Amino acid sequence: MKHASSGMTAQAWRAAFVVSLPALMGYTTMGAAFGILLNRIGYGPWWALFMCVTILSGSLQFAAVGMIAGSMSLAETAVMSLLINIRYSVYGLALIEAFRKCGWKRFYMIFALTESNPSPGAGAVTTPRSASEGSAYLARLK
Repeated sequence: MKHASSGMTAQAWRAAFVVSLPALMGYTTMGAAFGILLNRIGYGPWWALFMCVTILSGSLQFAAVGMIAGSMSLAETAVMSLLINIRYSVYGLALIEAFRKCGWKRFYMIFALTESNPSPGAGAVTTPRSASEGSAYLARLK
């Protein structure tokens, strides 16, 4: 069975999901810890959800709690955010050749790249024949 939107089979999605479980567990645990920390400084769950959706870097989310609590200026916050997230450019450079083969999907994959993504994508993962290489990378990086 193929998913019309991505051209991937259910078998490809299952394989990508299994490979992604360790990262999912890490994201869930760190997200809960972030929500508790944000709640401790007086912000409710809607703020935590908003920040989790708009700040893709887990380390920046935790640093943002300190920035909010410390009343940093907008300029200081921007510089800190840039310095914390500059490492993603190294990840992107390491995967640039693999992403080049993925067509239009590479734009999302570059945007969604975080520290937990390269490990499942870099390992020896069996990709079902029914999935294109770009679709397999995309599923692993979601």
